[in-house]
Amino acid sequence: MDQYKWEVGTYFTEKKELTEAIRTYALANGKNLRFDRNDRTIVTVKCFGAEGKCNWYAYYAYMSAVKSWQLRKIIDEHSCNRDFNVKLMNAKWLSKKMEKTVRENPHTKVMDIRDKVSRKWNVSISRNMAFRAKAIARDAVDGSFTEQYRRIYDYAHLLHHILLLHNLLHQANKQQGHQIRAQHMQSNQ
Repeated sequence: MDQYKWEVGTYFTEKKELTEAIRTYALANGKNLRFDRNDRTIVTVKCFGAEGKCNWYAYYAYMSAVKSWQLRKIIDEHSCNRDFNVKLMNAKWLSKKMEKTVRENPHTKVMDIRDKVSRKWNVSISRNMAFRAKAIARDAVDGSFTEQYRRIYDYAHLLHHILLLHNLLHQANKQQGHQIRAQHMQSNQ
């Protein structure tokens, strides 16, 4: 993605796909991109490197006829240097990228996450962001305790129905056994 060149006319089927492409580009190139306008029909992205004087700019519009987003205008010239504090990286996005690491080793240290991010994307993150990303990833992997607790009544309800069904089947088998014995005794007499 370091040598990626944006082309006018590029389509994105969903807005999420568009924002993910911008975020990945910003991280790969160390550029401090920000969404200047982000609504239902228009997305504009600017680079705020070099104290906001960088020329890089992208304009995306929603094409209702084809139900997709299209890059309409791009100024693909950066006049800024690499930034090691990319604002588009947040804990939620990072947690999705760290899920595999947390799944393989749930006791991953926060410092290991920071080192991995630094090596992979050449950007720095705070300990707090690494901690939040790890917590969100762990919730996604293990399931949230609050979500599990909220479902405890559903589980109790299901167990209650299973026990009732089990008791009914047991009683039916018991009655059927008495009827067979009674028939057997009548036939012996």
